[in-house]
Order: sequence, then C-alpha cells, then structure tokens
Amino acid sequence: MTSNRSVVINGDLGSGKTTVSTGVAERLGLRRISIGDLYRRMAQERGMTALQLNLHAELDDDVDGYVDKLQRDIAESGEQLVVDSRLAWAFFRNAFKVHLITDPTVAAARVLERPASEVERYESVEEAQKRLRSRSDSERQRFIHRYGVDKHRLRNYDLVCDTTRARPAEVIEAIVAAFGFDFDHAFGFYSGIMPEAMYDKNPRYELFADMGDADSGVLGVKKTKVAAAFPAVGHKMLFLFDYGDEWLFQVALKELGSKAAKTKYPRVVASEGKAPEQYPDDDESDDDSPTWAINLKTGEKFMFGK
Repeated sequence: MTSNRSVVINGDLGSGKTTVSTGVAERLGLRRISIGDLYRRMAQERGMTALQLNLHAELDDDVDGYVDKLQRDIAESGEQLVVDSRLAWAFFRNAFKVHLITDPTVAAARVLERPASEVERYESVEEAQKRLRSRSDSERQRFIHRYGVDKHRLRNYDLVCDTTRARPAEVIEAIVAAFGFDFDHAFGFYSGIMPEAMYDKNPRYELFADMGDADSGVLGVKKTKVAAAFPAVGHKMLFLFDYGDEWLFQVALKELGSKAAKTKYPRVVASEGKAPEQYPDDDESDDDSPTWAINLKTGEKFMFGK
C-alpha cells in the first residue's frame, strides 16, 4: 500500500528518536522535522537548560503555545513528513504514530555519550537518569493538565518499540513495514451498543488486553472465538476501530451456517453502499537499540536481533 500519511515518532530522551526518525525519513524519502531541536534552540535563546525550560513551561503558557501553533500549522499543511516530537501524535490526526521506550539506565548512558552543551550537560549516569526522569515527569504532567492526553498510554500509538537492545536498522525496518498497512490501529468490541455507554457494560474485548494494557476485566481479541463473543443469532456489539478517530460500527450475528469446503475464511459475503475513506484529504485544514516492537494492528510482538 502507498500511504500519504505522515509518520510521527515520540519517546523520552535516549530512546533513539533522532536516529530512528532520520532513518525512517531516508527510507521513505520524506522531509524530517524535529520539534526537539526547536525546543533546544528556545532553551538556548533563554539561557536555560532543557529541564529549566520544561519547568518554566509549566508556568508560562507562551512556551507551549508557540510550539503547539507550529505543530498545528505543520499538520494542517498537508505535507507528508516524518516528525520527531513528543506530542506530535496529538496534533497529526491521521499520522502513523510510533512510540519508543527504553530502559532508563540505558537511556541515561546514551545521552551521557553525546557532546555536552549549555542546554544539555550531565556529569554521571546517575545525574542524567535523574534529570531525564524529571524532564519526562514534567512533560507528562503538563500534557495531562493542558491537553488531557497521557504520553504513556499505549493506545495513543500504532506501533511501540523497545529501544533498549538491537540495531537501529531493525527498528527502522519494523516501522517502515508496519507503515504499509491499512489495518493500522487498535480496536475493540463492546457490549454497550450506544457510544456514550460502550465502556459501562461487559463483556468487552480489546486488542490492548492481549498486550497487557487494558482495564481490569477486559478480555482479549486474539484468542476469543466468534461464537463466544456472539453466542446467539441477533446478538449485537459495538466495534470501535482506531481510538483516535473512533470509527464505530454496530456488528450483529445475522444467521448461522455450515462451513463450505475449500473456502477461505473469514470472507465477505455481501456489501451495501460505499465505504467512507479512512483517511480523507482535509483541504481545510548500535547494540543499545530496540529489542522488540508491538504492532498495534495485530497485537503481535516482534523480537529484534534474532
């Protein structure tokens, strides 16, 4: 599939955003934009460290306001890009969203190896780990308070990669491969038929349950049989695809039949009307890299370095 979507990549410092986003941009032939570079320039212009600017931004709305407007303008431009940013996934509505995580000690060791600057300078792994955690916590609380979004929530993303151990090329390959699918978001089936009450009634089946990131009592989708989710003719469930755009479909068991020989299942037996576009054009608007990635389309876990 040829996609015209942007790819946005986020993760804490030391997770490999710069290396991976640069490689993905080269592979896809797209322009790369780094919001982190902009943020560091802003800190330098104010004579602050990156952590000091983060803490200052908690009190000064103008800092985030400037960066937010820039990201909105970039997203609304319609240009297909690779964006390295810890909040771009909240602004790029139709982008393919990648989240990088890594062991905090490994992340601290990586940033310690970078050339020191007035904006970013550490004397030890322990100091780096402490300050990186402070920056991350400051950002997270600010994002929750101002935007109502949590960067640690896996359902925000299409692909999650652990960048602790593995070669950057393997992560880049996983992102490029996953980017080529239409079925590129998490999904779930809900007993609450009305959208406003869909989370209030059980059973609920979510792809996140197969990944260990669902609420208590939610069942998985990978091992649940259709007969268990739809026990009788007439049984209905609400199907949610893409927790960002929230495509909602009412699914019902219409009838039971016998399996036909030499027929591949599942299969479409009939369709009616024209399906809406999933992504319509909007004219208005080293060895220390990943060990695994989770593809949120399927819930599959891919191991690197094998």
